[in-house]
Amino acid sequence: EPGAALETQRSFVETFRMIRANMQTASERTDGRKVIMVTSSLPREGKTMGSANLALTFARMGRKVLLIDADTRRGSLHRTFGVNSTFGLSGLLNGDIDFEDAKVTTAQGNLDLLPTGPHTDNVIELLASPYFARIIDDLRQRYDHIFIDTPPALGLSESCELIPYVDGVLLVIWSGY
Repeated sequence: EPGAALETQRSFVETFRMIRANMQTASERTDGRKVIMVTSSLPREGKTMGSANLALTFARMGRKVLLIDADTRRGSLHRTFGVNSTFGLSGLLNGDIDFEDAKVTTAQGNLDLLPTGPHTDNVIELLASPYFARIIDDLRQRYDHIFIDTPPALGLSESCELIPYVDGVLLVIWSGY
């Protein structure tokens, strides 16, 4: 039934608006949490879709948003937004390209995406480096909000490596999974 699907869609969008409102309220009380890592405990719990939808809801408010795909093993945000991942985070971290060449402007105004880029073996070490800390500090000046989509936290180290560079962590949990 078409109406049921529409209501589900509206409910889905409204859920992310509520999360956005809660995050804004918390941010105002804590001196502006700007960089948020989105993770889950296990694969397929919805962290990538969650990070994409949060980024979209903030961008639609007119905020300048960057969404970083730091899931270097299975990153899929470039497919979600229908953009190229030839360059991206790995090229930026390796020093092969600068940020302007690594990021992709999405069809949604105010939303830039930093896709994973090509796979490299040392990306985990690069995420834990002082160079990545400098990149994040620079991006804090350019964007109102930065969301970092990471691999699941259990069994993989990337999420743990990023904790020193973020202001908060959003843990996505698939109920009953």
